[in-house]
Amino acid sequence: MHNTLIKAEFYNLDVHTYSNAFPKSAVRGGALARIGDRYLLVSGDGHLHVFSWEAVDHMTVHTLPYLVPINGEAFSAAAGRPWADRSDWVPQETQSREAGHEILNPEWFRTYDLLVQEVGASTRIFVSHAYWHVGQEC
Repeated sequence: MHNTLIKAEFYNLDVHTYSNAFPKSAVRGGALARIGDRYLLVSGDGHLHVFSWEAVDHMTVHTLPYLVPINGEAFSAAAGRPWADRSDWVPQETQSREAGHEILNPEWFRTYDLLVQEVGASTRIFVSHAYWHVGQEC
């Protein structure tokens, strides 16, 4: 954890930064929502993490055993085109090409937003994400 004090015009901000608290996502995207006194993070590649603070300097992170059903590989197979290497993808205005074939942007299939709905003792989680329907070709 790293602490920084930012002096602003009206208020001073005490900023706490946590490095490597969550596994690195394969793509950008994702969202954050509050659940009671905890927070839910969905990464761009669909992993879910619940976290909270026991004290100002101690954050607790639990990775949930669920994964958002993002199926970009099915789209890649149907399109007959490969994905760009997700580790070093740099979006460009022009289409990337490899050996004369268009390369797919890996960020087309990612999470976009998150909604948490608490109803009594139950919690429902809705995640907006891309999904390829193979049978409908859409």
